[in-house]
Amino acid sequence: KQQLIDVQEELEATRLREADTKLIVDALCPRKGIIADQLKIAIEALISNINKVIGEIWEKDVKLAAPDLDNALDFKFNVFINGRKGPTLNLLSSGQSDVIDLAVSLVVMAQMGLENYPLFLDEVGASFDEKHQDNLMDGIVGIPGPFRQRSDWESDRQKQRNERQGSEPLQ
Repeated sequence: KQQLIDVQEELEATRLREADTKLIVDALCPRKGIIADQLKIAIEALISNINKVIGEIWEKDVKLAAPDLDNALDFKFNVFINGRKGPTLNLLSSGQSDVIDLAVSLVVMAQMGLENYPLFLDEVGASFDEKHQDNLMDGIVGIPGPFRQRSDWESDRQKQRNERQGSEPLQ
C-alpha cells in the first residue's frame, strides 16, 4: 500500500513539474511569451525610427509596418503607401527601395552605437528625382557624428538648387 502512495505522489510531482515547465516554455516562446513581447517592442521602435528617416527624405507617404508576429515568425515587413497596403519590399520602385535601404542602414548603425563609423553612400539616391535628391542631401547633413561637418559639396548643392529655382545664391 505504501508503494502505491509513493507512486501516486511521484506522479503528482511529475505533473506539477510538467505544468511548471509548460509555463516556462510558454513564457519564453518567441511567438507568444516574454520574448515575443520584447521582440515586438524592439521591432516597433526600429520601424518607427526607420519611418522617421524615410519621412525626412521621401515626399510620398511610404511607411514600413511590423510583420504580424502573432501568426508566424516570417518577418515579412509590410509597406504602406499613402495609408494603403502596398507591394512587398521586393516589388517597390528602385527609389522607394533605396530610401528604405538607407533608412534601415542609418537606424541600425545608430542602434548599434556606430555613429562615429564611416557611412559609405555608393550611388545612394541615384534613382531619386531632384526633389528627393535634395531631401537626401539635407538629411545627410543632419546625420550625427563626423558627417555633421559642412563641406564643399553642400555649397555646390545649394548653388545647384538656386540655379534650378532661378534665385540668387545666399551670401
